[in-house]
Amino acid sequence: SKIKNIRTRGCTNLSGGIGMGAQEMRAVETPNAVRTIFVLTDGHANQGVSDPEGILAITAGCLGAKPGRETPITRCVSKVLRKRSGSKSKNHYPITIHTFGYGTDHDHKLLQDISKTTEGGTYYFVDSDSNVASAFGDALGGVFSVVAQNAVLNISVPPGSRLTSVHHDKKSNQVGESCKVNLGDFYAEESRDVLFEVTL
Repeated sequence: SKIKNIRTRGCTNLSGGIGMGAQEMRAVETPNAVRTIFVLTDGHANQGVSDPEGILAITAGCLGAKPGRETPITRCVSKVLRKRSGSKSKNHYPITIHTFGYGTDHDHKLLQDISKTTEGGTYYFVDSDSNVASAFGDALGGVFSVVAQNAVLNISVPPGSRLTSVHHDKKSNQVGESCKVNLGDFYAEESRDVLFEVTL
């Protein structure tokens, strides 16, 4: 079979794998409402784009998230995605990504950051074969138990009060005494905390 003919060559192309996965996802004309990518690796990125900042920028562009700062790479990726999927298409929605690091010879910090590119992602450390099933089971269980998508929290304070600050990296449109926070997907039994400061 084709799988038996695969040979390892000591190369880990994280950016290429994530880009290919996102491309396959967006090639589906009628995608499912819940979409996620699983990234499995046992080594460090040493092929393609290998610096963490570049990998995170490409991941953000491919998955439909907003990167920390715009770069030529993210501008190019965003342009391609806009051509392939209209703004009203489900393909425009962000794709969740879960990362799995096998053994001790992988960049756990990078995999954690990749999983946080879009809301709902998780990083799993798999130290032995016996933990593979539990890690996959947990991730798949979360994917299949999504109860709300693209949730948005609207924060507003009564007259006479002032919304001083909202401590969340997905906040947007803080206008006067109100603010919106994009929370992404919610899973069954999940809860999240959003810290904000109010002056009375």
